[in-house]
Formats: sequence, structure tokens, C-alpha cells
Amino acid sequence: DATVYDSGFTESVAALSYRTLIEAGEHAIVGAARSSVSASLATLGKNDKMPQCSYWSSSPSLSNKGLYPYFGRSYPSDALSTVLMCELIAQYGWTRFGVVHTNDDYSNSYAEGLRTHAGAKGLEVAAASSYEINDASTHAPAVRVLRESGVNVIVGVVSSQDLLSILREARAQGLLGQGFVWLLTDSPTIDSALSYAESDGISAEEGRGLLDGRAQFVASPEGTRGYERYEAAYRAQELSDCENGAFNVSAY
Repeated sequence: DATVYDSGFTESVAALSYRTLIEAGEHAIVGAARSSVSASLATLGKNDKMPQCSYWSSSPSLSNKGLYPYFGRSYPSDALSTVLMCELIAQYGWTRFGVVHTNDDYSNSYAEGLRTHAGAKGLEVAAASSYEINDASTHAPAVRVLRESGVNVIVGVVSSQDLLSILREARAQGLLGQGFVWLLTDSPTIDSALSYAESDGISAEEGRGLLDGRAQFVASPEGTRGYERYEAAYRAQELSDCENGAFNVSAY
């Protein structure tokens, strides 16, 4: 049986949920989505030898088995996706770009990955700025760094709840529209971003206008069929098929 515990998309709420699931006698964790939340859970899980598998956390730092020995994931690390992002930018003949990102484990690692791989593709990360999630007062300064650098190609490693606010600020500072390119990672989703429009004082129509023409990397429909194959294989397995060198499956 599986029980859902809400991480609240934050480390503090996740920690409370972790205590609850430990008290309930749970044996393993599936999640979380955000890399920073998964990292905090994996840190707690290290002490309790709690197996954890995330379906969406992609920060390369989570591959550190010394820090997170019981953490695994079914989602690829951004150690690969940042290489591909640089390849895409180079393919279009652009040479300079900027990065705006949330100040969390996932986005900081993604931005660092872009800086690491840009040079090999003849690219320059001309500016990188961060903002605090759910803190609109930090959006204008982050966008201003991009404007002052003179970049017109921007990689946005932003959250769904902040995406529209960041784009509106970019428009206000003249960084949105003809002559500018915004590339988004798979972190935000269009539907989710629009769901936050009202709380940001943005109409649905304005929200769709801000999102119009944005290029985004999203999961392929093949992923659904891949999950169906994964689920079928998982349900066909016995406990003995899960024996490994990390922990004793029979103890669970």
C-alpha cells in the first residue's frame, strides 16, 4: 500500500511529513519533485536507512552517494541536460546567453552546469542571476542583471509559481518580445504557471500572452508508455528480484 505525504514543495514541510511517515512505519519514499526537497529528505533518510526514489529531481549533486547513499531516481541528471542545452544554443548560432534561476539546489546546479559546458561549445554565459522562490521582490533585481549584461538569449531555470511574474518583469525591462529568446527547462509547466496567475494579479489572457512563443523542454509522450512498461515490470517482480548491496530488502 502507498500513502501520500505532502512535501508542500518546501524543505520545512517535507521534514514534517518525513517525521509523520517514520512514525507511521513506512518503509520507503517515492519523491520528492524538487531537488532541494529530495536532498533534505535524503539527508534525513541517510540516518534512518530509508530507501528513496525521486521521479523528477535532476540536480547532479544528488548523485553523491557519500551524502545520499539511499537516494535513487528514475529521472536523468542535469549533468546531461545542461550539455544538451548548450548544444541547442550553439546549433542556432548564438554565442552569448544569460541565465536567471531560483536560488535552490536544482537551479543552482543547473546554472553551474551551463557555465561548465558552455566553453566547450564556444559559448559565453554573460550573466547569471538568481531570485528567491515565492519572493516577488527579488524578481526585478534578478532581471536587471540580465538587462545590464546586454544578452538577448536567456535560459530560465524558474519555478511554475514564479514564471509569469519573471516574464512580466522581463517585459517591463524590455527583455521580452521581438529580438529576445527565452528557453525554459522542464521545471515549470504551462498549466501550472497559469494556475498561479490570479495570485500574481495576472489575468489568464495576460498569462497566456506572456507564455506565447516560449521554447520549453518537456517530457516526451513516450514517457507515458515508458512508465506503463516500468509499472508492468515492477508488478511482475518478487521481493527476491530486489536484492542489492545497499540495504536488506527482507527487513522491509
